[in-house]
Amino acid sequence: MPIASDGKGSASRGKEERANLEADIRVIMVAHAYVRTTFTTMAYLAFTWSTVVLLGGFVSSLRKKDFQCLTVITVVEAISIFNDLEADGRLKIDIWKIRKPQITGAGVRQGRPSGRFRILTVGVVRPLIIVQNMFSAYGPVISIGLSLWRLIVRDYATTHREEASLANLTPALDFFYFLVLFQGHLYQMLISIFLVKEDTFISQICEKCKFPQEWGKRSAAAYVQDIREKCMRDPGLASGRTLLSYAVGLLDSTSDEEYLCGVRILGILTKDGEEDATSIILRSRPKIQRLLDTLGWRSCPKSAGENAEIRELAARIVADLAGGVQLSQFPGAIRSVSSLLETTGQPYWKHNHQHELSSAERRLKKCIKLLNLITMRKKDTEHAGVVVACNELILHGFRILEGLACDAHNCRDICGDPSLLAKITAPLYSSTLIHDIGKSAAWAAVVNESLRVVHRLIHVAPGRAARRLRRGIFSNRQALTNLESFLDLAGNEPLTMRAMEILTQLVLDSSINIMTVITMETRGKLVRKQLQIFLAVADGWGEELKSTAGETLSMLSKNESTSEFIVREQDDTVDRLTQMLDTKEKNKYRIISAKILENVCIHCNEHVKQTLLRKVLEVHRKRTSEASERTNSVPGGNAEISEISLQGDDLEMQRQLHNGHRVNDNASNQEANEDEESDMKELQEALLSLTLVLLGEFNGAESSALMIPENDPAADGAFLEMLKDIVDNCQSQLTPISLSIVKLCGQISKSVMRGYRCTNDQKKEFVESLSKASETMANLETCVLFAGNDCGMEKITRPLLSDLEEELKDLVA
Repeated sequence: MPIASDGKGSASRGKEERANLEADIRVIMVAHAYVRTTFTTMAYLAFTWSTVVLLGGFVSSLRKKDFQCLTVITVVEAISIFNDLEADGRLKIDIWKIRKPQITGAGVRQGRPSGRFRILTVGVVRPLIIVQNMFSAYGPVISIGLSLWRLIVRDYATTHREEASLANLTPALDFFYFLVLFQGHLYQMLISIFLVKEDTFISQICEKCKFPQEWGKRSAAAYVQDIREKCMRDPGLASGRTLLSYAVGLLDSTSDEEYLCGVRILGILTKDGEEDATSIILRSRPKIQRLLDTLGWRSCPKSAGENAEIRELAARIVADLAGGVQLSQFPGAIRSVSSLLETTGQPYWKHNHQHELSSAERRLKKCIKLLNLITMRKKDTEHAGVVVACNELILHGFRILEGLACDAHNCRDICGDPSLLAKITAPLYSSTLIHDIGKSAAWAAVVNESLRVVHRLIHVAPGRAARRLRRGIFSNRQALTNLESFLDLAGNEPLTMRAMEILTQLVLDSSINIMTVITMETRGKLVRKQLQIFLAVADGWGEELKSTAGETLSMLSKNESTSEFIVREQDDTVDRLTQMLDTKEKNKYRIISAKILENVCIHCNEHVKQTLLRKVLEVHRKRTSEASERTNSVPGGNAEISEISLQGDDLEMQRQLHNGHRVNDNASNQEANEDEESDMKELQEALLSLTLVLLGEFNGAESSALMIPENDPAADGAFLEMLKDIVDNCQSQLTPISLSIVKLCGQISKSVMRGYRCTNDQKKEFVESLSKASETMANLETCVLFAGNDCGMEKITRPLLSDLEEELKDLVA
């Protein structure tokens, strides 16, 4: 059973810890908002009580010390009120939060402040700022001290006046001083708990998100402040406000500083796959447009360091979004993406498409040669600690193009831009490509990304655009030489995989004359290498390379001439492919083997039909027998056994069953378990499809003798019962692959019912199961029919389940 990697587990834990921290911040900030609202309300009440009741009604009765205390406390409360008004935007002229940057813009001549402005700043403005800051910071403390002193002494009376007047003054002053004391207690809470906690939150955010020192603390503080301000306006606004949503929101900011902050945070959060901002950003077209504009190398009015940094971060974000972006909806997008490839330091300008270079191109070629010398270095920027690898922008540019090329319309737009297409295919046409790859690992990485884009374009691009690109590559001898050289390139499996993928698409193109000498030679080299890698017994090849070799070989084997070549190349090729169906191999290799064998059987039935049929049916019978034994020995095991009826003694499936409870203990292993089950379904479909092709060439007594000999215990219809169990299990999983499996079982059952010793009861039970499946999967089948060829499901559409049901009912009757 595959176990989730440490990287994924660490990312999941980091995301969970950050989510808990964000929840704690929201709770504290909501509490802070309520305390702050209470504090401000009491400030209004104290100010009103002091000015209207005490100074307005008892001013002549107050002693001098009380009058002075009331005056100071009233000024402090007024400052609190003005600060609250300014924070809410209700104060038109901000006289209480004047800052030096706001006053240094005027009165400056040729970079130096004028004399009058200096006198005004030093003599008037700065003292006001100092006094205001002192009142804001120490005013509540002074108010607490004065109120506490007056409540302890309580010598409020000045003259012997009427008892009624004194009776009203004393409780009025007591109430006022107690009110100020309580307000002071709230102030202490704000300072000692919330502000201290806020600093802790900032440090924890920087630690858990691994923000760099240069801007991390500032960005974390801005996020906490944003939560606090939203809670002050409406505590409900903070619900669901995460660091990710905050960063995405900054992409709409008109401030370059805030935009850079948002891009930086997104770059950190999405770097290791901890967060996925794709769905959030794709909802807003202005955000995508601004990110695309940022890629343009003159788009950021910043210094060289910040410009390079923000382009690299924006490119990383756009690379994640590219799969959902339509180029036609964003003006200038192609030009912006293309600009990422203009800083290339790669020697790929020597190709056959450029016989003569203009003066500008010659200058660019010299610059490229110079840049190639520093490809592996990091270039210093104006900001300390900000470094960007020279070819990082290039790699991100190709990744963006690869994501964009998932859409056929984007492929047409990319192929329709000659300058961009020339940059993408330039490495492929280079006459020194192989030499340059051996000298520079960075260059090899760029070439790999370039070939990824080329493959995606020729595979996805519609009609004429793809054909034009394929013919351009095929007609260039240097390009074919480079691709063929990659097949035998030692120590660089990614480039070998890219070469296999591209050459496979070229060979499969019906518009290219398959009988040309070049094509025949290229196909021969490609198929030999694919067979060599995929059929290798030793683990000398990487798992991904082996899978790629098998998958591309499976695509090529659909062609009759290629299938014949596979059979003729080695006498034991079919036997070795058949051996890979055994349970010792990994599921994906078994799936690929079944698909290749199916294609070979269709085109070369005289070579493999009977031998392979016996082998496949032997596997079926063996697995059915072992499934029955486990069903009898394990209570309640029918559901599990029927699920793996075509896998039998599959070691991978056994590990899954034994470890099933442990797999469900965490989300990562659960996801791996689902992937494993998906592979099992795909393997089941491939084996059934192969069985159907094999049985299609036999009928009657010959089929019966091959499938169920006279002394075989399965002669009582166990094979048909196995197909029935598969149909029953597929009804609980309404997926296209389950629909395909049900249809394959129905088609196989026709041969079984015609040529095997099955009882009428067994036949009726199977038809009932198929009828039930037909009703359950009716909506799914309609969707598949509607999607048709657009989603690559043409093989699943026919025959209809209703047609199969009618045919089987006729056989039963």
